[in-house]
Amino acid sequence: MLEKILTTYLLGETYDLDGLASWCQKAYPEIMSCCEFRKQLLDAINQKGLVSPKTYERWTDDESYPTQEMLQRHFKEIWNACFPDEAVD
Repeated sequence: MLEKILTTYLLGETYDLDGLASWCQKAYPEIMSCCEFRKQLLDAINQKGLVSPKTYERWTDDESYPTQEMLQRHFKEIWNACFPDEAVD
């Protein structure tokens, strides 16, 4: 689900973090796909390296996060936009 949602909303040319955040805030916790996305995103944040920069680039065509540290910060930005009541540092 993480791949599907990131590919849908954060594909390089059509990057729409605001759209993803809006969807999450409306869909959670009623919509199962949003719940699964939330769980997998949190896993990616907590398990450094679970999603590598190469994997993220393959999913999104976005080369902006060449290091794991940059990608981890990006995942936290996504989380904080999508689930602001549960923000992470």
